[in-house]
Amino acid sequence: MQVGPKSAGANPGPACYGLGGMEPTLTDSCLLLGYLAPEGIAGGSVKLDTSAAERALSERVATPLGLDVKALAYGVVQIATSNMTRAIRSVSTERGKNPRDFSLFAFGGNGGLFAASVARELELPQVVIPPSSGIFSAFGLLYSDLEHHFTQTLLGRTDELDPESVETYWKRLEVEARDLLASEGFSGERCRLRRRGELRYYGQTHELSVPWPESGSAGENLSRASADFEDEHERTYGHRGGDGLVELVNLHLVATGVPETPRFPESLQFPEILKTKTGERQAYFGAEMGWQAAKLINRSMLDESMKKGPFILQEFDATILVPPDFAIARDEFDNILMRLE
Repeated sequence: MQVGPKSAGANPGPACYGLGGMEPTLTDSCLLLGYLAPEGIAGGSVKLDTSAAERALSERVATPLGLDVKALAYGVVQIATSNMTRAIRSVSTERGKNPRDFSLFAFGGNGGLFAASVARELELPQVVIPPSSGIFSAFGLLYSDLEHHFTQTLLGRTDELDPESVETYWKRLEVEARDLLASEGFSGERCRLRRRGELRYYGQTHELSVPWPESGSAGENLSRASADFEDEHERTYGHRGGDGLVELVNLHLVATGVPETPRFPESLQFPEILKTKTGERQAYFGAEMGWQAAKLINRSMLDESMKKGPFILQEFDATILVPPDFAIARDEFDNILMRLE
């Protein structure tokens, strides 16, 4: 069985949206398991039809396979969780990094729904969910600094390239970057330029990006970039190349326009209407823990002391699921912290 990668989108969306969608989706499964509020999401503006979700899952998958529809829904969630776990492994364990050394930063409307399950699978020590996590990407779009990327392909072994020619290409990219930033109102000290080199071992097809040294001469910088690449290759893949021949592929210049004052606000304020109602709702947490009454709480009801689940935080822009084997708290920055008990 597979979940995704095709999405039902927003229109017609999952069957539970009631907009004509007929295919069963992950959202329909979460609704049947009690994770999502039947009265609707986004403050109730998007109504959810539990009957439509159950019908889609039953008619399309459960009945033909002879499965209980609720068991099927949990299986769908498990497959989706496995997909997310594999994605994290591809950028951690497969690159020589131990997931146990990191916290899981969860955002997006459904990030908080699956964060605990993913953390349990990877044995991550902590989950961090920022305030207004469902529109976290939108904040990034609105408040991030203006940035341009310039790339110049320059293929050649680092022991054969002319360092002065390489430096000439860097200067050309910087002139182009400064001219563009000046046209957008950024000049002088408000232009921040960062050099990065994309290198690989000679004969390889994939390169790694490393910061390009700038404090020495052109020749020294080229040699140091080559050495830094080998260090990064060992950190990423666990070994160095046998012959030590390094090839430069691209010069990559990152040009940032620095605003006169920070773009990000000092604090975020949300109206009371965005807070969810309290109470409890039955939710399913797998064969071992079964159906349990999960308390519906607000972020403001939490403090720095850990409280054992199960909880559901049904916020305006996101839903956070806290299984019975996890505890939850809120730090001084209004982040939700989850830890496996």
